[in-house]
Amino acid sequence: MSADGGGGDGGTAAADAAGKKVVLVSGCFDLLHSGHVQFFREAAELGELHVRVGSDANIMALKNHLPMYNEQERLFMIRNLSCVHEAAVSVGTGRFDFFDDLKLLRPDIYFVNEDASQLQPRLDFCKEVCWSVPILLL
Repeated sequence: MSADGGGGDGGTAAADAAGKKVVLVSGCFDLLHSGHVQFFREAAELGELHVRVGSDANIMALKNHLPMYNEQERLFMIRNLSCVHEAAVSVGTGRFDFFDDLKLLRPDIYFVNEDASQLQPRLDFCKEVCWSVPILLL
């Protein structure tokens, strides 16, 4: 299942000037592995890739343990991937900590795996608050 996130007024000025779409991905990304890197590469093929990483405090609250690598270490690794334009810690909290980031960044595309947890609420949020629906990896 996929949907084009094109028609919005989102995106950063630099990406808009270059004619690129702004793409957002979010997740914990603890124990960064080749599957994450491939996911980032596929997302970056669609435009300028922005990554939001779950905060240490949010991971602790959700999973009842700290991540193996703290948020600064995870950001360092992700920021050093050539396909990533920008990465930051998610500003929100809870299972959908990226909702606030969607509102702030206003990406053209929110890119997720189809096996993302609670996919339907993500789709509903994008339809209700944003201008597009996510593109899903099949």
